[in-house]
Amino acid sequence: MRHNNRERMIGHDSTSLDAKMPTREVARYLDESKAAIEGAPQSGILQIPLAGHLLRMVWWILPHGAKDAHADSLKISAEDFHLYVRDALEHYHITAHLAASELHQYINLASHRDERDVSTLADGFALRRALDQVLDAMAHIVPTNSKTLYQEQYLDLRYRKLIDDKELAKRYHFSTRHLRRIRDEQIAVAAKMLLRFSTGR
Repeated sequence: MRHNNRERMIGHDSTSLDAKMPTREVARYLDESKAAIEGAPQSGILQIPLAGHLLRMVWWILPHGAKDAHADSLKISAEDFHLYVRDALEHYHITAHLAASELHQYINLASHRDERDVSTLADGFALRRALDQVLDAMAHIVPTNSKTLYQEQYLDLRYRKLIDDKELAKRYHFSTRHLRRIRDEQIAVAAKMLLRFSTGR
């Protein structure tokens, strides 16, 4: 029995995974791997090939997850992606909403998790951290004691600091229509930065 299992594993291990393998073949490979692992003894020499087999599965899934996320981001229109970013910003302080955001399909949240901060392991907090990185980068060029509203400040003031357009218009002598124009322009900038930060490009 053990000999048969070992022969089956050796034959199964001969399959190799690469980026060119069709999705259907990958799914079949993972299903076969699961069945082989579940049917194997809990101890003995088979643990060594099983461990190597499992590592190859993990190797394939992790790097390709990031690539697939970036590839998917290219399939969505810029307008729709901007709407998703705007929705996430409008719910910046509601992690339950962020956890269900459509953005998870198009960005790689793994690059925004931090093992030193356990909260970022949850999707909602990881997305908020991604938004923080974008907003910090945008606001970085603004003078600290500025008495004028710089466009790069708008998203931080409006969504992170929760200052509404009426108050911003009064404080900086802008019309609400002009602020909406700034919002749309800056969300477009934030969307590009979010993709770049999430894919390492």
